[in-house]
Amino acid sequence: MSEDNKIYKSGVFDFDVSSTDGNYTAPAYSFSTQDLGGTARLVFNVNKENVDLPLSSAASAKMAMQMADGSRYVVNPLIFDSLKGQITYSLTDDQLTHSGAVQAELYISYPNQGVQVHRFNFTINKALIDSDIAPIITYYVQTWEEWEAYFQSRMDELDQKLAGLQTQADNLQTQFDSFEPSQFVQQTAFLAHTSNTEIHVTAEEKTAWDAKETTEGAQEKADKALSDAKIYTDSFTDNYGPWVNVPLASGFSTGDSNPPQYRLKQVNTNEGIKTFAEFRGAIAGTFISTANSTVATMPTGTRPFVTYYGSGLSNNGNGGRIAISIDGKLLQVSSTDNANPSYVGLSTILYEVGN
Repeated sequence: MSEDNKIYKSGVFDFDVSSTDGNYTAPAYSFSTQDLGGTARLVFNVNKENVDLPLSSAASAKMAMQMADGSRYVVNPLIFDSLKGQITYSLTDDQLTHSGAVQAELYISYPNQGVQVHRFNFTINKALIDSDIAPIITYYVQTWEEWEAYFQSRMDELDQKLAGLQTQADNLQTQFDSFEPSQFVQQTAFLAHTSNTEIHVTAEEKTAWDAKETTEGAQEKADKALSDAKIYTDSFTDNYGPWVNVPLASGFSTGDSNPPQYRLKQVNTNEGIKTFAEFRGAIAGTFISTANSTVATMPTGTRPFVTYYGSGLSNNGNGGRIAISIDGKLLQVSSTDNANPSYVGLSTILYEVGN
């Protein structure tokens, strides 16, 4: 059967890249262990402030799944429609054998940054025909580099534990070497102690004690708390987009071999996440002191709330005024003292994006 004629059972998730809510709980999607051959499909529509989030060619997607039996998968979903920000992933036949509730997270990565999009869940119901299937716990990643990173992290943990055990052994040896015979209890006192039935723990007391939290259980809870805290704090770091060439108008070009570029960055402020545009490089051309020359036009989504006015450096050191209006026009308003520079720098420009 061709892909065009394949029948899909799709779970469609509409995600907004935001720090307000990292969990996605509805609707409740369920698949079956008989949804084989890639027919069980997850579809993610990624938005930013209720607008489709375009994904550049440098973007990649990852998804982590924690199955009901403890199995873990780290896979690479497909960016199906980069302009609409749509990502898809079809569950494999092996993954469908792990019936029960599935906890999952979706991530989007760029070469120098990454972002957790959302945590979500779905269910795999065991079909009656599969009632005798007993899947084993699986740990799976899609690339050798991810296996290397996984094994290295485990080796690092073992090295730390072994180093701690060696330190404890050294401390015990030092303590043992410092012992003197006079420090130890005499045999008569020792026998009197062992025969005292009132000061020793009873079987019932031992059972009650064994029911208390174990070291392993406490460590597991501590590890989860650390992981959750890291995910939470990572959501407050600033996100930087890639550098993009400024769309120059005719008659203007790169100045001083320093391409004029801009990028968007998202900054966590006490008023929430805000987006800013920052610039670098220089523009060469004819700059007349009294003319408002349109040097470039910034695209929608990178323009200021209100007209931006600022000063820019120039090759002759006199500088000049630059304006960026709400319709995106980047204007050379004037230059100092009729200097008429041959190029103007952009590194001083920074404004909040409004449209």
